[in-house]
Amino acid sequence: EPERVPLGHPSGASPEDAGKKGDSSMDSLGIHPLASLLLELGVSRLLCADALYQLGRLEESHQILRLGLSKDPERSPVLVRLALLQLKKGHYLKKMIETGKLSCLQGFVKVLKEDDRALLKSHCHTRAVAVLKNKPAGTYLKEAIAYLSLAITAAKFVLMFFLFRLGENAVDSLLVRAHCYGLLGQKKTALFDFKAVLKEDPKNTRALCGKAFVHLALDQKKESTQDLISALRGDRASAVAEIGSLKPGAQVQVRSWLLEHCRGALTDLGGGQDPLAVAEALEELSKVGEALVEMDNQDSEAHMLCVDLQIAKGRRDQEILPVELRTFGQSEPSDAINSRLGILQAVLGNLNGVHILATLAGKECKDLEHLMGFLDGNQQLNLAQVAAREAKALMNDQCPLGAMKYLTLAILASHNNPQYLRQRVACWTQLEDYQSALTDIRKVVQNHGTNSLKAQVGDFCSWAYLLLSTSDEEQSVKQFIHALQLEKSLALKHTSAGHRREEVSKAFLRTARNYLAAGCYEEAWTTVKFGLLVDQANPELQKLNARIKRRGTGCKIQ
Repeated sequence: EPERVPLGHPSGASPEDAGKKGDSSMDSLGIHPLASLLLELGVSRLLCADALYQLGRLEESHQILRLGLSKDPERSPVLVRLALLQLKKGHYLKKMIETGKLSCLQGFVKVLKEDDRALLKSHCHTRAVAVLKNKPAGTYLKEAIAYLSLAITAAKFVLMFFLFRLGENAVDSLLVRAHCYGLLGQKKTALFDFKAVLKEDPKNTRALCGKAFVHLALDQKKESTQDLISALRGDRASAVAEIGSLKPGAQVQVRSWLLEHCRGALTDLGGGQDPLAVAEALEELSKVGEALVEMDNQDSEAHMLCVDLQIAKGRRDQEILPVELRTFGQSEPSDAINSRLGILQAVLGNLNGVHILATLAGKECKDLEHLMGFLDGNQQLNLAQVAAREAKALMNDQCPLGAMKYLTLAILASHNNPQYLRQRVACWTQLEDYQSALTDIRKVVQNHGTNSLKAQVGDFCSWAYLLLSTSDEEQSVKQFIHALQLEKSLALKHTSAGHRREEVSKAFLRTARNYLAAGCYEEAWTTVKFGLLVDQANPELQKLNARIKRRGTGCKIQ
């Protein structure tokens, strides 16, 4: 038992001498004699040991703790203090780890000196790393977590306010422990550790990547992608290295999600947005694109993304096509690669680019519409006009099939210009593909708002003739009637042309008879009335008109 001293003047020091010492020393000197008086009590034994530790009287503190341990070998608070006092020898620390009772350390940390706290952090972290290196699985993960928890607990009072002054061990301990939790399948706990680091250092690449990988394991695409984007935005080289440490299958999934994100973001960048914001977004996407190429230089999709980003930034020279991409395109023809080559050549005024794009348009290449978004209004207009001229020349040479692909390109570049749609309707009709022609004419009619009355009447008559060609006489007659209601004289010019006048009048006659047979007298009478406008001398229509009037007595027929 340590020698007791008078309470008034600890250690026999005069008040003046005691005043010269710091408050911390006075507290320790005062606590020690008080604790000594209660040494027979278990709790006060710890208090006395702590006071002696603060006074630097380590041997005396050690003796008291050994005495306490002899009375209760499993008492964790005693083990904690002994573990620290003999840390360099490793005595008691492993035993404390095996008990798993580490909560008592938190109270003891408050009285630790800074040097000893640093020693405890360093020792525990080093031991954990050694355990993981030599025995990286099974129960040894839990042992490593215990050591890391000790290191983190020892640092936590400083960690709350001075994260960057801790050196690497405190942050590293959190990151390594999170990794261990992930290996044990405790993903939520792993996320907690990663977030603890990011709370103090939002740009920490290892924490961002680690958190992203946990979300990856949970199949949380949005969260994982956002964390990876943040990591690549900060330290791209380190982030790429972290991704490269994953298993091959996980790397493929990460690249796929990043590529999908970039494609979606690039598509969303359109007109009406702040140019500065667009430029900033393109720069960020470029960093991700370059990282994707760095991860897999043979991935043509990543190369094409980088090319698209360069085009979106305004570059128009063919030199932006990487050598790898050109070689890939030559050895294995790719519509996606050729479409980008065509866009670049067409914008530079090279007619070969228009030929390439027209061929792809004829094949319904999915990338074309996406690439058109990179061209400004004048460039799109010019491309549409050049394609339309090529189509007209082919139509004059009686090559509707060849003209079709150029018209498709013109329609794509002009955003469904009705003029080009009508020309393609003519091509479809000549090729007797009436269903495709009907699809185009419906698009024209849907956008009639800015068209002249003459154009609208012509479109309804074209629609009617196409329906007639598919033997849908009832719908055909309805479109003819619509045209006649819009402007009779213009509509009659379309219906009275050549041999088709008789075909149209017969359609009116058969449709009216079907209405009459079904008892639809008003529809039958309306059909006959407009049929007589088309062919007023048709005797069958005249007879049917009289018959309807007789049978429709009492019906509302005007």
